[in-house]
Amino acid sequence: MPIVAAIIKPSEVARYLKHLGIEHEPPARAPPRYQAEPFQFGSTDDLYECMSTIDD
Repeated sequence: MPIVAAIIKPSEVARYLKHLGIEHEPPARAPPRYQAEPFQFGSTDDLYECMSTIDD
């Protein structure tokens, strides 16, 4: 069966789906799986300590 037409306007798609009894609103967005925590930078003392061990 060939495609004769396409419905691209969101309001028309919603009207068509509502007429068919199909949910026309998208589901609610799920909450995030985890909370991203802010990145904690180390002190510069740690960096200088690492650098001094490399130079030795």
